[in-house]
Amino acid sequence: MVPQVQRQHLRQLRLMPRQLPRLLQLLDSSPEADLEDRNFPSSELTYRIAVLATAVRYVFLFPGGTLVTNDPNSYYAINTPETPWLERFNEKLGRSLFRKELYEDPENGMLIRLVKYPAGVINPGHTHPCGHGMFVLEGTLVTHKGSYGPGSFVWFPEGSVMEHGASAEGDVVVVFITNKTFRLDYVV
Repeated sequence: MVPQVQRQHLRQLRLMPRQLPRLLQLLDSSPEADLEDRNFPSSELTYRIAVLATAVRYVFLFPGGTLVTNDPNSYYAINTPETPWLERFNEKLGRSLFRKELYEDPENGMLIRLVKYPAGVINPGHTHPCGHGMFVLEGTLVTHKGSYGPGSFVWFPEGSVMEHGASAEGDVVVVFITNKTFRLDYVV
């Protein structure tokens, strides 16, 4: 299922030796079932590996082949301007949102990512079983409580009903941070 060149390349990286055998085992299994719930195009090998690598918890593989460790005890840096956006289709919105995964704590699920909402896309009433914050880098973040420009930080408490997204004038890019494992639950 995975070209031998890709498997050999993964073995040579040796970032987290105890996790790579599990990643290779997952790559040899049928990934289509795993990917259906995550809305990744199953035809793209790099997206398959990126999704499966998150199961390993310490390794991210971004499209283009950038593999980074996610070990909280290891130093790493990500050149975000050169990291492609991962597109995630949201059925509720009928549109895609975009993200760049930066960090996920393997112990408590806390995560940090860049998120881009296209112009005019607002995620309607929903809750999370975690608190999360958004630091606005570009554009205007529109929420159920107001609008916030670059440099603003907005915190959404765990369990509260919220709405947020981009203004009609342009995309919004935020640093998205959770305090524990993330899940989205729509209220309508």
